[in-house]
Amino acid sequence: LPVSCNSQAIGDGLAALPGMDPGRISVILNGIELPPRPPTRSSLPPTVLFAGSLKAVKDPITFARAIGLAAAQIPLRVMIAGDGPLADLVRSTLASSMPAESWQMLGSLAPDEVPYDQADVVVSSSLYEGGSNTLLEAFAHGVPVVATDAGANRGMVHESGAGILTPVGNELAMSHALVELLANAERRAEQGGRARAYVAQRFGMDRMVDEHLELYRRVLANHGAN
Repeated sequence: LPVSCNSQAIGDGLAALPGMDPGRISVILNGIELPPRPPTRSSLPPTVLFAGSLKAVKDPITFARAIGLAAAQIPLRVMIAGDGPLADLVRSTLASSMPAESWQMLGSLAPDEVPYDQADVVVSSSLYEGGSNTLLEAFAHGVPVVATDAGANRGMVHESGAGILTPVGNELAMSHALVELLANAERRAEQGGRARAYVAQRFGMDRMVDEHLELYRRVLANHGAN
């Protein structure tokens, strides 16, 4: 039977497994509906959003340290949508470097409640990403990203031209990237436009459904033939 996955990075990992026939692997990218085009953001200071579980693989501590370094160079606000075992450490890290009124921990939110439309930059600090829904949602909302060079993040950022990649676990490089984007509203707007165009071209919902249906047809045809 075929194996379906949602990114080339996961497909490459599967293909490397002992005994796996690469011909069984089908990469079908996620689909997403584009939300209405967001209004021009004019928030001052600009807002950085982290959306994800506060657990080790998402490395929110590197994010919290990076944001503290960035806040020492440029005014900003922070929103964190997520919860998990590292929540208290994230909270104490932010409290040690930023005034309380400049950051919010929103807790765990449903996907449609995450305030992408209030963000100027979205951050993914993950140690590994197979196919980041956070990046996909950010792009759909016209928001550029700062993301670690981890798994599928590299392809999404390079292909979209809508963000900056930083080394995994490097808070200094992440802080520099944040300052670079936050200080340039024109660049953010340009990259946000590219982000939405990328999602419309590569991640349409109809395309995803059609590709899954085609995969099921092949499975049924092969099953019938046997």
